[in-house]
Amino acid sequence: MNGDELRALVREVLRDTLPVTGSAGLGVVAVGDGSQVTDVTDVTVSTDAELSALVRRIAADCSDEQRRADLVSGRTGYRLAAARAEPVVPEGGPIRVERGALTERHVREAARAGTSIVAARGVVVTPLARDRARTSGVDIERER
Repeated sequence: MNGDELRALVREVLRDTLPVTGSAGLGVVAVGDGSQVTDVTDVTVSTDAELSALVRRIAADCSDEQRRADLVSGRTGYRLAAARAEPVVPEGGPIRVERGALTERHVREAARAGTSIVAARGVVVTPLARDRARTSGVDIERER
């Protein structure tokens, strides 16, 4: 597992377990120098339309002097929202987790669908997912 995959895994686990602070996608994060950015907006940029919307939003932010100063100083900012793979429940079959982490969210979906989970080789099963599977009666099968 490379560094980017590990960071994505940690982000997903933290999002599943920690409450969001702030409002409407805003949170508090630490930046590299140890200071805190208190106004962070998660954004998804996977299409031209999303990129265009982000550019328009930043342009609007820059038209307000205080907001522009906050952006320039690093007190506010944007971060890419991690792509979250929603579990796919095939008709009558188990949920397959191909990479990353098998989280509590996967187990809840399997319990709702009344099915089991198959974790591909290299998939990390979080302790919370393991506990939820045990209490929900969801079987987790590891591929070899």
